[in-house]
Amino acid sequence: MASINDYVAEFERQLKLSNNAQSTIETYCGILRVFLKTVYKRPESITQRMVEDYLLKLQSTKTKRQTIYTLQKFYRLVMNMPGHLDKLIIPKQEKFVPTVLNIQEIFKIFGAIDNLKQRACLQLIYACGLRIGEVVNIKIADIDGVKKQLHIRQAKGAKDRIVPIPDETIMLLREYYKVYKPTNYLFAGQIHSQYSERSIQQTFKAACKRAGIRKYVTVHSLRHSRATHLVDNGVDMSLIQKFLGHSNIKTTVDFYLHTSIATMQDIFARVDSKLLNNSLPVINNMPHKIAIFRT
Repeated sequence: MASINDYVAEFERQLKLSNNAQSTIETYCGILRVFLKTVYKRPESITQRMVEDYLLKLQSTKTKRQTIYTLQKFYRLVMNMPGHLDKLIIPKQEKFVPTVLNIQEIFKIFGAIDNLKQRACLQLIYACGLRIGEVVNIKIADIDGVKKQLHIRQAKGAKDRIVPIPDETIMLLREYYKVYKPTNYLFAGQIHSQYSERSIQQTFKAACKRAGIRKYVTVHSLRHSRATHLVDNGVDMSLIQKFLGHSNIKTTVDFYLHTSIATMQDIFARVDSKLLNNSLPVINNMPHKIAIFRT
């Protein structure tokens, strides 16, 4: 009789054959392992009702959605039971507006980091709009210092993309390289392994505290902030889509048109200015100016 480990191992094998990203494989396998340990039934005897009862105990909508996708894949790829859980109702994805750091706050955070390696890592995340899992996978060969480009390999969705690296970040990386002399991964951990995501998160949290940042932000906020700053400065949304590695431009538009308050303020200010100028003769004769135009 197959054990939980056997099922998870075969699921991992099938996901690799399907060319899923390593981070995706780890997430799916982790979810499957927890599910099978909790339900404690042979997979072929698990009903839709059992899965629904399990989902009701989960707090996060994101976790519920990931669990459904994981189990549907598992039953299709491993159990040869396609459609077994296809009638599960997938909860609507919660929409939220991420917290964004302004450029002054970004400078404060970087200025609060004395360690060259840590500063170079976080600045590259911001400059290239990276996910934390992407930055730890960067190798020396992925940096083209002449073209000032970064090749991001097998990111989310098993996709590659190439993004520009700003001059200031290239200079910082060269300074970092001279001091640390990495040989494989750009940011290496102990014994030349990958840099720890947890170390990056701790560095960022400590830097925010020293910089006096009171907003609730994470390392991922650097990616959100970079995209929002690009929108605010008029960069075309299709370019931002490619820069971030989104498969669908709707994802980019839906997400970053909500966060780009500066762009909204600029457009509204121009409209208000026209309204005000066109209405000056009337407004000047009114005892009280309209509240929207007060400064």
